[in-house]
Amino acid sequence: MKRLSSTFLALSALLAISASAAGIDGTWVGTAGQSEITFEFKADGEKLTGTLNNAAQPGATEIKDGKIKGDDISFHVVRTLNQAETKVEWTGKVVGDELKLQRGAVSGNALAEVVAKRVKKE
Repeated sequence: MKRLSSTFLALSALLAISASAAGIDGTWVGTAGQSEITFEFKADGEKLTGTLNNAAQPGATEIKDGKIKGDDISFHVVRTLNQAETKVEWTGKVVGDELKLQRGAVSGNALAEVVAKRVKKE
C-alpha cells in the first residue's frame, strides 16, 4: 500500500509538471511601451524553446536556455542593438491565458513588465 501511494504521488507530480509545461505551447502577444512583442513557445518537459519577435526590432530571435518549472518560466535572447550584441533576460509566470513577464534592464533602460495574452487558434 505504501509503495502504491508513493507511485501515485510521483505520477501526480509528473502529470502536473507536464500539464503546466504543455500549457505554454503556442503564440502569445504583449506590449512593452509602444512596441508589440510576439512570443512563440514550445515546451518539452522542463525545456522551453521558441522565438521572440519585437515589432520595434523586426525579426524573430531564438529563445535560449529556456526553462519551465510548474508555472514559472525563464529564458534569454541575444539581440543586436547599435551593432553590439545584448543579452536580455526574461522571467515570468503562466497564469491561465496570461503570461506575466519581466524583462531585465537593456542598454540603460529600466526593467520592463510585459503581460502577454495567449492567441487563440480559430
